[in-house]
Amino acid sequence: MFLFDLVPNSVVVGVILIVALKIYFEISMGVCKSTKRLDGKTIIVTGANSGIGKETAIDLALRGGRIILACRNLEKATLAKDDIIEKSENNNIVIKLLDLASLDSVREFAADVLKNEPKLHILINNAGCAFIGKKMTKDGLENQMQTNYFGHFLLTNLLIGLMIKTAELEEECTRVINVSSYANNFCNNLDLNDLNFVHDSTAGTLWAPFKIYGASKLCNILFSKELSNKLERHGKAVTVNSLHPGAVLTEFGRFSRVVTVIMRIFASFLKSPKEGAQTTIYLAVADDVANVTGQYFCDCKIAEPSKLAQDDGIAKKLWEISETIVKLEPTEKQFIIVAISFDTIQVFGSVGNKHNQRRLIPKLDVKIRLAQFNPFQMFLFNFDFPNSVILGTIFIVTIKIYSEVIKGSCRSKKRLEGKTIIITGANTGIGKETALDLALRGGRIILACRNLKKASLAKDDIVEKSGNSNVSIKKLDLASFDSVREFAADVLKNEPKLHILINNAGCAGIEKRRTVNGLENQMQTNHFGHFLLTNLLIGLMIKTAESEEECTRVINVSSYANNFCKHLDLNDLNFVHDSTAGTLWAPFKIYGASKLCNILFSKELSNKLECHGKAVTVNSLHPGAVLTEFGRFSRVVTVVMRIFASFLKSPKEGAQTTIYLAVADDVANVTGQYFCDCKIAEPSKLAQDDGIAKKLWEISETIVMLEPTEKYF
Repeated sequence: MFLFDLVPNSVVVGVILIVALKIYFEISMGVCKSTKRLDGKTIIVTGANSGIGKETAIDLALRGGRIILACRNLEKATLAKDDIIEKSENNNIVIKLLDLASLDSVREFAADVLKNEPKLHILINNAGCAFIGKKMTKDGLENQMQTNYFGHFLLTNLLIGLMIKTAELEEECTRVINVSSYANNFCNNLDLNDLNFVHDSTAGTLWAPFKIYGASKLCNILFSKELSNKLERHGKAVTVNSLHPGAVLTEFGRFSRVVTVIMRIFASFLKSPKEGAQTTIYLAVADDVANVTGQYFCDCKIAEPSKLAQDDGIAKKLWEISETIVKLEPTEKQFIIVAISFDTIQVFGSVGNKHNQRRLIPKLDVKIRLAQFNPFQMFLFNFDFPNSVILGTIFIVTIKIYSEVIKGSCRSKKRLEGKTIIITGANTGIGKETALDLALRGGRIILACRNLKKASLAKDDIVEKSGNSNVSIKKLDLASFDSVREFAADVLKNEPKLHILINNAGCAGIEKRRTVNGLENQMQTNHFGHFLLTNLLIGLMIKTAESEEECTRVINVSSYANNFCKHLDLNDLNFVHDSTAGTLWAPFKIYGASKLCNILFSKELSNKLECHGKAVTVNSLHPGAVLTEFGRFSRVVTVVMRIFASFLKSPKEGAQTTIYLAVADDVANVTGQYFCDCKIAEPSKLAQDDGIAKKLWEISETIVMLEPTEKYF
């Protein structure tokens, strides 16, 4: 109440503006709509193990292409390959080592391709690094400049002959696509005599890495322009275009703390990697750009780069200097200056004079002008914003900073050697981050997951990052009581001890549907499944606690959404007669009820254990609003999460309270509590009712059909 009295209209206006901007960005975002197949086509994508590159590879794999992932980190590339194959069901994915920061590696990669690949249809120069403090590669070149530009310049020169040969054989243009950036505008002067920025006046300043990054992206465009000119002059049917993918939420700027903070604050307005890949995909497959070359694109349409990027003279000089810097041998040069007549140009299937072939350019110029005209942008920059907008924006940023400051973090250094931990739903999001942290502490981690393929990828990633190979997978589908019982039987047979049980798995926002047991899906997955699982394993946890004289721990991941449920009808936990059935609110109400049940279950289990003097603690928690795939089944949830992404926790941050309850000594004997941000919090009044907790337990026993032999209490 105090907050709404305090907030002026300026904040409301500011919030409305921000939401309006987000909606505008969503509407104006370019999307590749081509359904073109790529069967029989070979595509190289550099930097394809994450972000835009990986999403590009997935899309092109779905179209049937043979995808070569050109990556520096082979372990990450292997994980990416497995994920791409799973999502695309295309096994024609290969990995080749390519470190663009090593000219030797580029030459070795190209030699491998030329030896083993008879054709090359599409080369996507996607890899890059950004905002790294100035450092030199082993070739003595500035790291960003070599990785982003010189490496790709050399690679393209080495492979362009194969692409020309492929185009001639198939009588169809092959395509080179260079991922540049709007940051080309950061570079207002390109000193061609100092491309290593040895004598740069901004050296040592905060701006220096941004300027170098901008220069490397400017070079991408100039390189594309000159390569396009050379190919056209030689009548070669290879198109070359560059692009700005948009501001994308990836790990790209991870080397700069400033960039990381800025990206997190404005995460709501950044594209996802999949969205950022759309223009690359468009240039790779769309028929309407099959013969367009030498252009710069953004959001799947022609755009205008900086004036410097349009200078043919600079482009030509840059090419000549680059040849020297990468030490391009005569045998590696495709373009040799010879006397040639330009009276005629042959383009596959047609012969015409140069003037006729160039008639396309004025039409493209018209497209450029149309693409640049943006009434909203004109409004945005010419309109005199009222103070309300400025104050509203400041308020939003302040909230973000405040939420960062108060965010809970587990600071315990406790080791977990010799401890066995089960985590349900550990193949993604909070569960995976929890598993990774506990694996780093030396624990034996059991990933209890429904999707074994995703679990296998998660396991490989956890083992790689933690250096702990004691990570195993067991099948668990909480929406099937048979699966829960099979999982528990496996654990009881093969695990002599169980120290920590983390009931993390869940689903949210799903439209009402039934499980194989005839129960409402969210209720069974989030509550009943975990209720049964915990009852089946609690005996082992009690035995472990008694043998080691140390409390074992049950942790139930609940949610603030427990407040959504104002009344829990214990006679209708399947929501058959719910008055909100069929409405937009219904899935949220059910989700809230399932999270309320998590807390009530924790409370009653804690009471039962204390009555029996058993050293097992049971606590529940709210992880915070976390940016995960959790609400992927609900379009409403997805849209809301994207709008407010800036204010959501990362999965790692969302896992902190779970980790805290699993390891911290100061909660070793705390039980029956509800936590948020690593401290005790207060759930809804309903969640504090011992009577309801007891009745819920009794009804849950009946619903899950708990046998007398399965009952501990």
